[in-house]
Amino acid sequence: MAQVPLRIVPDVPIPATPPSDYQNIPSTPADFGAQVGQAQQRAGSEGEQAAGNLAQIAEIKQHRYNEVAGDDAMNNFMAQGDALTYGNPTDPLAQKGLYQLKGSEALSAGPDITNKISSLRDKIANGLPNDAVKLQFDEQSRRYYQYKSAEISRHLDAQSDVWNTGVAEGMINTGVTQGSNGYNNDADIANGI
Repeated sequence: MAQVPLRIVPDVPIPATPPSDYQNIPSTPADFGAQVGQAQQRAGSEGEQAAGNLAQIAEIKQHRYNEVAGDDAMNNFMAQGDALTYGNPTDPLAQKGLYQLKGSEALSAGPDITNKISSLRDKIANGLPNDAVKLQFDEQSRRYYQYKSAEISRHLDAQSDVWNTGVAEGMINTGVTQGSNGYNNDADIANGI
């Protein structure tokens, strides 16, 4: 007996697209607010760029402030250091500067002036607003302090010679005076005075 296949449901292929009773509406990203997102993205990148510019401007201003503050501190240090060594010609009542002192007076004042300049440097450095200014001041003031120390040493060496010469001249003058005062005194002549 011949067999006949039983088919109740015919073979119908499944369509690749939805049946026509569905709505097929083409859409774009703009339909869902893409232009708003793009505008926000542009605003964000422009804001980021503006913030970067502001940060750069702030950095430039801070750098300039540091330079000016360091220069001001150095000017102050040099003015006070020069007043200690050269004196203050605009104030007749001011203490004499080291270079105005001669002989033993200069030799006595030298170490004190050197200590005052060192203390002044430390005092100014401790009053500076930030580490960048302190670093700049330290570099500049170190050179000035070394220069000033060498200058003071040369002055004290010269004044040591002046003092030695003055003492020697004083001894000669004293001997001459004593000899002339006792030229007819037998006791002074006998004692070698």
